[in-house]
Amino acid sequence: MLNQLIIEATECDFKREVETKKVKSWMKSVSAFANGIGGTLFFGVTTDGHLTRAGALLTDQHIVYNSRMFCTHWNGLGKGSIYDDALDDKEFEGNLIYLLQNGQDFIKVNSKVRFSKEGRGRVDKPDYAERAVTEALVNSLIHRDYLVMGAEVHVDMFDDRVEISSPGGMYEGPAIQEQDIEHIKSERRNPVIADLFHRMRYMERRGSGLRKIVNETSKLPGYTNELKPTFYSTTSSFTVILKNANYGDVGVNDENVGVNDGDVGVNDSDVGVNDVHVGVNDSDVGVNDGDVGVNDADVGVNDGDVGVNDADVGVNDESVGVKRIDEILIMMQGNNAITKTELAEQFGVTERTIERDIAMLKKQGKIERVGSDKAGYWKINP
Repeated sequence: MLNQLIIEATECDFKREVETKKVKSWMKSVSAFANGIGGTLFFGVTTDGHLTRAGALLTDQHIVYNSRMFCTHWNGLGKGSIYDDALDDKEFEGNLIYLLQNGQDFIKVNSKVRFSKEGRGRVDKPDYAERAVTEALVNSLIHRDYLVMGAEVHVDMFDDRVEISSPGGMYEGPAIQEQDIEHIKSERRNPVIADLFHRMRYMERRGSGLRKIVNETSKLPGYTNELKPTFYSTTSSFTVILKNANYGDVGVNDENVGVNDGDVGVNDSDVGVNDVHVGVNDSDVGVNDGDVGVNDADVGVNDGDVGVNDADVGVNDESVGVKRIDEILIMMQGNNAITKTELAEQFGVTERTIERDIAMLKKQGKIERVGSDKAGYWKINP
């Protein structure tokens, strides 16, 4: 591609980086092309036409093998088997902008935005602050050590947190957990890449990235000090941990779900056992109500006779969606290569709902995943 671009240009000049200290040299090249017959400036290229390491990391082609990002959404609070315990698993390789955008998309797809009704409107309550996620991903790409072979950025999502780890510890000074991030110095392992990301407005080059992660997270509705992001580094790695702001909010005294709330579905994870609108002591639904039983299996969400442990509504009730789960098993028997997306479209539900159903089938030992998401298949156990 580089040779093709050079051939297409009338004139060309090479620059290893944006020359902030040699403005005259840079302006001379720009002026020559602007006032002459035109030409092309190539950044990240040496004078003999070879890509610099920074240039290679920003090309469309996957030239630097270590320029990869592995993203996994685990079922639960810890890691397990990638085939049995991963709800979603993606591997990305390419230039740094491609990795950043796909990392953002992966976290967005695998997280939720809940809401609460306040006054006459509603307040969105995302699991994570979007800007904090971007800053953490940028930090992992800008400050990582690309000389460590066989290493890549890892994004691990759990029920209660996201961990973003990158190769290479602190560039200078002690471990990050031993420093005050309010007074940390701005030192960059990869200054050329950092400069380009700054010009694309992904970072500020002021040593403020970690502070911004903390500050943006503190703006989340319902923020407490327990949700403050944590940072940890060793001599060979750096990890940012973002806490799920909505973890633990599902269930007791959840004020987001009402009996007749049109936004509440049978499988809505926001339905709580002691929900103020659907509770044992609810003023409209009492324990002694002749039509309402605590374990009433015939009660629906919008039915005036609502039971707390209704078979159709429960946070941890394994009988939720039994019919759909059985049908999923039948469809897998007929087509063992069927995807989560296809199942979601077939039943008119979200992929997250299908993932929970599949997790239930795996837990019951009825199915196993053999191979990757793209090339693998479902194994049906007798």
